[in-house]
Amino acid sequence: MDQTQTIINKIQNDKAFRRYYYQQDFFGYCNYYFREYYNFDTPRCLIEYYEALESGKNVYFKGFRGSAKTTIAQMYVNYCIAYKSRRNIMWYSQNIDNAEENLTYIANSFIGDTDNGARFVRDFGNIYYPDYAVRGGTKKIKRLDKFVTENECYVRAMSLGTSPRGKNYTASDGKHRPDLIIFDDVDTIASCQSRKKIDKNFEFMLNEVL
Repeated sequence: MDQTQTIINKIQNDKAFRRYYYQQDFFGYCNYYFREYYNFDTPRCLIEYYEALESGKNVYFKGFRGSAKTTIAQMYVNYCIAYKSRRNIMWYSQNIDNAEENLTYIANSFIGDTDNGARFVRDFGNIYYPDYAVRGGTKKIKRLDKFVTENECYVRAMSLGTSPRGKNYTASDGKHRPDLIIFDDVDTIASCQSRKKIDKNFEFMLNEVL
């Protein structure tokens, strides 16, 4: 049996090895735990995006509408929480409603009532599953502006103009400053209507966040 087939067999049958292996392979992690998004070949430009995030680099990704930028960012937050590599995560959108929608999707990605969620729970346990998630026999988390996971990762929704200054997260091992900040859809039609608005948002991101 060649080495590649040995690795494939271990991924399929050894939970501990699978967790270790996918920690080194963010793209493989997404393919395994979010299979519904991988029915087609992934373009090279997106592979480079996965690789940059896996390396912990600051990533600026400009792409066409529908190019999976938001989805990949959501999966990256899931990945960071699974491996506890980021502890105080902020998701910025143009308005708080959009940010909360994204947080709700991320929180629901940990619940094991889908095939994908079941694979995640089997390998990582119930990282986030509050009592109120059960409604009428179904598992679904309501709208969230923040949540804390069982392995002590804090995720919060933010809107442009809301400063991250002083928003530390206190866990059992001490305080954590924001260590992952995602800007998603901050350049919407509403935020780009005038040069004044663009300059104001850019100044906020540069001075208050970055």
